[in-house]
Amino acid sequence: MANSDTGTASRRHNFTGAICALAACLAAAPAQAIDVCPDLWLSRNAIFNDAGYCFGSPLGKALFDNADCSTRTPALTREQERKVALIRDYEKSFDCRVDTKRTDLAVDQLAIRLRLLDHPVADGYEATCIGVITNAPVALHAGKTPASDIIGFIRNGDTIDFAHEPEGEWGFATRISRHGQVHPILGWYRTPITPETCRDFAG
Repeated sequence: MANSDTGTASRRHNFTGAICALAACLAAAPAQAIDVCPDLWLSRNAIFNDAGYCFGSPLGKALFDNADCSTRTPALTREQERKVALIRDYEKSFDCRVDTKRTDLAVDQLAIRLRLLDHPVADGYEATCIGVITNAPVALHAGKTPASDIIGFIRNGDTIDFAHEPEGEWGFATRISRHGQVHPILGWYRTPITPETCRDFAG
């Protein structure tokens, strides 16, 4: 089956030098946003699924069902090839070993992740915007284009976890918490979110 580039912390979401006091961060920031290896496995194989790959493993069949598959040797676009290579480099650096004999995968908001048109890449770095400041809701898209479906909104006061690489002018909100509760949305956004637009920032 299709198997998992390392970036630097300085690239993360263009957030530079903004950290809230340690005690405040520990009190306000949520727990670790993701388990990196299952997340990488999902994005890599979702790319192959998009290309028509027919899965043979129990896990691949359970998640992607092969209903519209067409080949065991899909032709990837240049961008898909680039992203698969990036993910594999991360999987190697994290020594990932996902048990594909299982039929479940420990990835939050899995149903929404499977709806995405562009699949985010987890790089092991995490950051949190604690209490975003925005005058208008920020749309979360299924893909890195304004024409893609809007699958949710970031609203004033939300806490946003980031655990995936930004791509061009787009960032990816991994988890949204609202009024102390995790909200069942995630997605790509283009409106800049910077330390100046967060009440506090951890990461």
